Amino acid sequence: MNTRSRLSRIGLCAVAVLCLGHLYSCATAPSLVRQHEDFATHCASIKRVAVVPPNVQLYLVRLGGLKEGLSGQMPRIAEDLIQVMGDELTRQGFNATAIAPTPGPRPDSDALFREAEISRLYAQISNEISRQPGNTSNGHSIECTLGQEAKSLAMFARSDGLIFVNFTGWKRSGGSVATEMAFKVLLTMAGGYLPQDPIGAGEMQVALVDGRTGEILWTNRVARTRYGFAPPDFDLTELRVMAKDVFEGFPKRPN
Repeated sequence: MNTRSRLSRIGLCAVAVLCLGHLYSCATAPSLVRQHEDFATHCASIKRVAVVPPNVQLYLVRLGGLKEGLSGQMPRIAEDLIQVMGDELTRQGFNATAIAPTPGPRPDSDALFREAEISRLYAQISNEISRQPGNTSNGHSIECTLGQEAKSLAMFARSDGLIFVNFTGWKRSGGSVATEMAFKVLLTMAGGYLPQDPIGAGEMQVALVDGRTGEILWTNRVARTRYGFAPPDFDLTELRVMAKDVFEGFPKRPN
């Protein structure tokens, strides 16, 4: 291979790396709204809403598809979600408060009971919502009560309503990304097809519950998928964008 040809290929490789390194995009899946048929009546008397400690699952996908839990980052995301949800509730005209999580050892039996109670409520919400019909525009009705446990939790929080947040996120490891980048550079140099594989994704599901009756009044779910070579950080900015998408079209509260 002569010098000019070699330099040409090196230059093409450099351009490919530069272009791939700056490639970035996000895709947001349609929302999935469900709403209580008598939402307005229930919501009219709800003034104070407590944010329940979010249920967060986060993991790293390594080369070969091996999943590794990122438990060290979950508390930070949960704390940020509490702040984000509080801001959104305030924007919707509610007085926002939070049920403080209990990190570290749990010697207090009451705290242990509340955690088990919250876990059961999250599981019930997920099960009930998965069985309900959804709509990507005007929400289908939902009829579901979480019962006495939700009412007890609202009473503990001194609130009229509760907000539950499920968040699941994943991102690929640096080694997995580097391997894919090298492969795509080779394809680019060969004039082949440049595939677009996700680098990470996040899904947020929110449910508003009437604290006096335990009924789910409104729920929505959105998912955002990241493409390119910059994995999502799931930082405060990203969580705010997702929360805004979740609350897009939230029913206007009666005055």
